Amino acid sequence: MLYLVMSVLLLGSFGITANAATAQFARIISINGEATVKLAGGSKTIPAYSNMILKQGDEISTGDNGSLTLQVSLPESVRTIGPNSRATIAKLTLSDSGYQFGIKLWAGSMWSSVNSLKGSDADFVETPGSKLNVRGTNFLVIVNPDGSLSVSVASGLVAATLGSGSQIHTPVLVAPTQQLNVLPDDLPKRMQDALSIINVSDLARRTDPSILKAFIVSAPSIIEENNELLKDLQESLDKEVPPLIQRDGVLSDLSVASQNQLDAYNANLDQLVSIVAQAAVRLSPSDSAELSQLIESINELISGTVQDIRLDNDASLDPLAGIDPASVEDKQVEQDRLTALREEIERDRSRLESELADKLGASLVSIIDRQKRIIAANKTILEELQKTAENEYISTLSQEELAKYQKAKLQLNSPVNSAPISPTPESPSSPVSSTGISLTKTNVSDDGFYLAINLKQFTGANSFYAAEFHFITDPLIEADTTTGRMLNDFFFNPENSADILKSVKGTVGQSSTVQTETIYAVTQFGVNTNVSIADGILAYVPFIARGSGTIKLSYVKIVNSTGTTILELNEGSTGLPPAIVISNLKSCILNHPNPIPRSSYDFIPQISVYSSRYRYRV
Repeated sequence: MLYLVMSVLLLGSFGITANAATAQFARIISINGEATVKLAGGSKTIPAYSNMILKQGDEISTGDNGSLTLQVSLPESVRTIGPNSRATIAKLTLSDSGYQFGIKLWAGSMWSSVNSLKGSDADFVETPGSKLNVRGTNFLVIVNPDGSLSVSVASGLVAATLGSGSQIHTPVLVAPTQQLNVLPDDLPKRMQDALSIINVSDLARRTDPSILKAFIVSAPSIIEENNELLKDLQESLDKEVPPLIQRDGVLSDLSVASQNQLDAYNANLDQLVSIVAQAAVRLSPSDSAELSQLIESINELISGTVQDIRLDNDASLDPLAGIDPASVEDKQVEQDRLTALREEIERDRSRLESELADKLGASLVSIIDRQKRIIAANKTILEELQKTAENEYISTLSQEELAKYQKAKLQLNSPVNSAPISPTPESPSSPVSSTGISLTKTNVSDDGFYLAINLKQFTGANSFYAAEFHFITDPLIEADTTTGRMLNDFFFNPENSADILKSVKGTVGQSSTVQTETIYAVTQFGVNTNVSIADGILAYVPFIARGSGTIKLSYVKIVNSTGTTILELNEGSTGLPPAIVISNLKSCILNHPNPIPRSSYDFIPQISVYSSRYRYRV
């Protein structure tokens, strides 16, 4: 099995602002856009929210515009997960050897800033077929959609071993300002050829602003750590000892054997964060004010150093700084090879998508043709049934009755005698009242309450066949979905009507507050008549309250038996009743208020229509 093992050296640990903790936890400290968490051991997925505590086995997913930052207490680290990413908390335990934390990045991007580990503590990052053993550093890992892997190091050392089966490559060391780009299914013959100086423009283009901001926030740690590295290298040169960048006997291919080479490498280290910041501002002009303020605050922390983050120059990393001239050509050949492979993969993907679209298109045409044949067959069957019914009816008529029937049928089907029928105008003294919806708490006690849905002027053309109501409630208030029928039997016959109550938890809009959406839907079936309510209660919906909060009606849709919308209201629409405030209630389930007093309702005869159609949103 293909695997990648990366061990990260920390030459100094800085930048993690979490206080020393006595308890181990992983917590979401910030979130932007769409992000969800699938709880460990199950299939339930819920929206992620700030201060959410994650457990081992929980899976994080972000949407197109989603990102989040995760803080781990022990071992200390901060991770920022970019859009379109999927990651699993693989390890979050305390063993005899120490605290252990691991996260699997299956797709997308993640910035890691890890403090130095204490004792036998362990921290690792995994990707498909790879593993990064972390001792503390600042680095970016990207698992691209084409399967290629990119590891960019801002500070610290990463020792990477890649291979499969007996074809395991010699470990390669990734130093600060370097990046490793490989396609795990087609590795280079010489792993050092996959190393290059970070292409900041390309990295910024492929990386979400949330990741770039995390990079900038880590500047104090990056600068401090790299200064320690430069100090060690300079001391070796001063002693006329060839400076080596190594870990456990694995040498970096960076060449800093002379002062000129070290100065060129030093310039790259000094400018790294500034160049990333420049790219972030250039690619996200709408965030330039926020980024400038962030950079100003970071510069206050690193004031007095030559590595202040600057946006007023057009510097770029020297792609040859610290690179052995003898390896430049081989590195370029490998970069070109990888680019060609990725382009080939993209062409294959586009071709397969096109072929799939053609197949789906052909299947869709076939389905539509089949539906047309079914409709035609049903029409023929209906015509035959109507003809049979007419013949049976005619057989019961006398000659005189048959003559009258045939004459009436001829007149009914004659276009000459068909004239438009004008509706009788309503009297100006009797204006049609608009429909209305109101909510009332009833049977309120210390334990809970029922919410009565009152309807007005749903008569005549406003008579209806089905309806749905969406309620938003605060966390301490929830519907009792175990209750049976809630409909008012005075208006809806239990033999041909049904209702349903469902609840889902989540966030509304950009808010991180978890609320509950309760959906109550009612419909008739098996009949072709609408229901009229002049002024009466449609249903009683039971709610359990474990504390104070609010409940508001956020969406309503009411349709007649043909599927025509009688009323549709969204949040903010005129006509929705005000929110209801609930307070001083305890947890309990109420008994249904039965029987409902019929004297309070005005019964209106139901109007016949042709057929029924209703779409549930539950």
